[in-house]
Amino acid sequence: MNLEDLKQQFHEHVKDLQNQITHRMQNLDKELKLIEDLWNRNDHLGNPGGGGITRAFEGSLFENAGVNTSCVFGKIDPQYAKVLKGSGDEMWATGISLIIHPVNPRVPTVHALESGKIYGCAGDARISAAPREDYAQAAVKILLTKASGKNIYELAGDKSFTLTEFAQTLTRLSGKPVNYVNLKEEEYAHLLNQAGLPVGFANMLAETESKAQKGWLEFKEPTISKIIGHQTTPLDEAIRSSL
Repeated sequence: MNLEDLKQQFHEHVKDLQNQITHRMQNLDKELKLIEDLWNRNDHLGNPGGGGITRAFEGSLFENAGVNTSCVFGKIDPQYAKVLKGSGDEMWATGISLIIHPVNPRVPTVHALESGKIYGCAGDARISAAPREDYAQAAVKILLTKASGKNIYELAGDKSFTLTEFAQTLTRLSGKPVNYVNLKEEEYAHLLNQAGLPVGFANMLAETESKAQKGWLEFKEPTISKIIGHQTTPLDEAIRSSL
């Protein structure tokens, strides 16, 4: 199977996930209303560059929700290509994102503590992450800045952490034992493939995570807080609000 076949296979997998999640939500909430928006984009040169499917929901069980997919490709800004340190000036990306808010705040959307394990291949690499709300607030600030289209932003949280520290924090706040299991890159890729990801995409994710050990995901400068004007949400607080 060549690269183009892998791309198509994974894109179909992403759209199938969107449909599965949509159907399950509709089965759970008989009053669920769905608004679907199909959108397209142009690449840096103005040529067709893919698009996506945005689905917004509102019902009696789910106060509001969004389950969105996209597949974008084409030429990118040469200056941005230099930052990515790739070998060309074209990109391709696909994925699914979801935000679900049940009416009852005690109803969890996703339960992540059942297995008691977090798998990865990042070792002791530190990750300068922040909650989605902080990234979203920074994105809004950037988009409202007139010069936003002329700059490239690398968004990082105030305090980095390892996946072991993340698991330890989950254990402390949830009262359930959660351990980080560090795998070899090829073992993690195999695990992702067994979970349903296509081989090529699983290999790519595992390779990216393993390179975190070279400092790819750690940033010394807290860029998000400089943009939003306050500190990013601490790890403890972010996890506590999601439990």
